[in-house]
Amino acid sequence: MKIVLPIIYQESMYFIVHSAVNDWASVGHGKHREIMIRYAYIGRIVFMVQMIGAYMTIIPLIFGNLPSINPVLNGANDNTTIVYRNIPIGPNCWVSAHLSTNVYLAYYFLITLHLIILCTAYIGGDVYIFGIAMHVCGQFQLLYDNMEKLNANDIYFVQRINLSRLCQRHNHLVKLTNEFERTFNFVLLIQLLRVPSLLAFQVFFFYWASKMENNDIGIPSLISIYLLYFHLFFIII
Repeated sequence: MKIVLPIIYQESMYFIVHSAVNDWASVGHGKHREIMIRYAYIGRIVFMVQMIGAYMTIIPLIFGNLPSINPVLNGANDNTTIVYRNIPIGPNCWVSAHLSTNVYLAYYFLITLHLIILCTAYIGGDVYIFGIAMHVCGQFQLLYDNMEKLNANDIYFVQRINLSRLCQRHNHLVKLTNEFERTFNFVLLIQLLRVPSLLAFQVFFFYWASKMENNDIGIPSLISIYLLYFHLFFIII
């Protein structure tokens, strides 16, 4: 849904991004720029925290299961030997032991690349939405500051020009907000319904890993719990 909906509403996405580009291109060096930088800084901090946390969940999977051939697992009741090969995620026994080394390494590389792309696209889509929301909040803050600067002592003609300019800006921001809501409201709804379910599974995995003293599962599960709580926090906001 994070990929499909922005494609469906690509005109709205163009309007949102084009508006943000124009806002940054037209702002001067003063209080307005400081306000925009402050809101952009919040979005940047969330981006770094979320992306670093997301990559921390796949680093143990990749470096804890480096490619190798391990014909070392013996059967318990007979003399058979089970040959398995490491992969970053999924049961090792699903990988055929008869694959050539080149095919196995290519398969391992594709799984690793899949994890990296999945992490980047999945979490990146969320922080992208949050960054746009922060920009819209910053623009409403600028509009509020400009309204406070209205001077009742100005001549009537100047007051009408200033008020008309503020009304036009307000209408633009309302349209921007509506386009943002129309594009991402269903994504946010799905996220709000999905995160509690994932939290329940991750808590179960962490509890099971702590009982089994399995750090390979426990540490990524703990990081995932933190990320999901953080994710749920800024979705609700």
